[in-house]
Amino acid sequence: MNSTVRRKIFRWHHLGGLFLAAAVLFTAAAAAESEPVPSPGRIVITNQSIGGINAATPFTRDAIAAALPGYEIVEGAVDPKARRQTIFKAEKGGKVSLRIYPDAKKSRVISVVVTDPAATPVIGTAFSKIYPKASAGSCRAGQGKMSGKVFCMAPAALNVIYVFTGKGQNPDSTLPSDKVLADWTVSEIVWQPM
Repeated sequence: MNSTVRRKIFRWHHLGGLFLAAAVLFTAAAAAESEPVPSPGRIVITNQSIGGINAATPFTRDAIAAALPGYEIVEGAVDPKARRQTIFKAEKGGKVSLRIYPDAKKSRVISVVVTDPAATPVIGTAFSKIYPKASAGSCRAGQGKMSGKVFCMAPAALNVIYVFTGKGQNPDSTLPSDKVLADWTVSEIVWQPM
């Protein structure tokens, strides 16, 4: 196992639910994960892809529909009233499972946010089932509109962020104690191409 500590800079940016990056230091020497085995109706998330979406996926309805078979792809907006920033939503049974965001040129997929436990069993998983303590996931407290949430790097994935929520949320944008975090659960997963 490579024990080299590398610095990776992430920006957290809130665009109506889009969480891009946070400046964090973390140990990149995570144990190698075996390739996930897809199961019917579930999305497989790796460093390289989420479902069939990867760094080369064009931000078009047809390309996204081909990458996410079984989902209805509908156009939406981060702020439906203002129609700011067009996004695509992957729906199944009338329920939004994924939100897909474009890059600045609207040519490629830049981020995917998963919110449906039917899409991946990780949604709803307790913090304590994933991390022994907050430092293990390089966790950071959300700021501003994201206050009350905790963002952690996924194990062995450099570009996947787990968003945790739970009881005892700190409104002052500070990280809850490990004891409080233990029962918090994953409410969203954010993936970005590497």
